[in-house]
Amino acid sequence: MNRLFISHSTQDLEDLQPFIEFLQLGMGIAKDDIFWTSSGSVLPTGEPFVERIRSALCDCQQVLCFLTPNYFKSKFCLAEMGAAWLQKGKILPLLVSPLDYASLTGTPLQGLQALKREERGDLLRLYDELSTAGIAAVVMKGRLQGLLAQMGGKGGEFPGRDSHR
Repeated sequence: MNRLFISHSTQDLEDLQPFIEFLQLGMGIAKDDIFWTSSGSVLPTGEPFVERIRSALCDCQQVLCFLTPNYFKSKFCLAEMGAAWLQKGKILPLLVSPLDYASLTGTPLQGLQALKREERGDLLRLYDELSTAGIAAVVMKGRLQGLLAQMGGKGGEFPGRDSHR
């Protein structure tokens, strides 16, 4: 069973890949504990992928919604968001620049506490929540803070499209 389901748009791989590496290296989350369809290894060829995604979404401990403009344009992402929203206490909305809290207006996430990927404090809070859930390695907080310091700024810039703006 994957413990963390990452709901994302396939159009955002350039931004998502470094974040997945950050989860693994900075938070100590094992590769096998993360389900994200773009990894290439979680959806075996010839199997019904919708059922595999539904099963992973239901069986995971937490669902992190990697919220971008592309996410809100994807019908599949919106279906995943709705399914995660129905499972109270399992959803972790993560806003990716240029989105802000107002971007959640009119969605099931409106009124829920959301985190911002570019905010250092929010990334530390995400770590605390994932470690409390037993997903992130508890001993990794010092390493995480070091990585965030190296990235500089509020939360730093993840390599990808945002770093080229």
